[in-house]
Amino acid sequence: MKSYQQINPGVTLTHKGDITIEGDIGEGAELHVINGLVNIKGNVAQNAKIILTVSEEQLSNTSNSGLSSLTQFGAFTSGAKMRIGKTISSSDDVSSSPPQVIITGSVMDNVTINARDDINISGECPENARLHSSNGEVNKARKPSRRY
Repeated sequence: MKSYQQINPGVTLTHKGDITIEGDIGEGAELHVINGLVNIKGNVAQNAKIILTVSEEQLSNTSNSGLSSLTQFGAFTSGAKMRIGKTISSSDDVSSSPPQVIITGSVMDNVTINARDDINISGECPENARLHSSNGEVNKARKPSRRY
């Protein structure tokens, strides 16, 4: 897994495979991840974008893998949930699989996150964050507290 200290404001980073960001993602920065999981240990500043995609090659590999033995990469096929890096049978319980996006810190205003599987945010997350998971769940720990 590749690791970066942070992504500076306004920078666009494209990465293939799993990635960890040890710090923050700056304002207006973009992170594009192909065929990978994302672990962000800091905050995601306003107007940042995190976009996860699966390549056509990965999609093709999964559609040819059969029903009883499925390659995991972040999609649903024949009732089984799949993720990168492990083969499971269609009867396996995959509910304990890690989410595709993990954010330990908070998400600020107008952040966009698009992923195929689960998005987990431990910190605060405003209502105007645009969070989309096409095959999984979006889990937000708490709403921002009001300061008077």
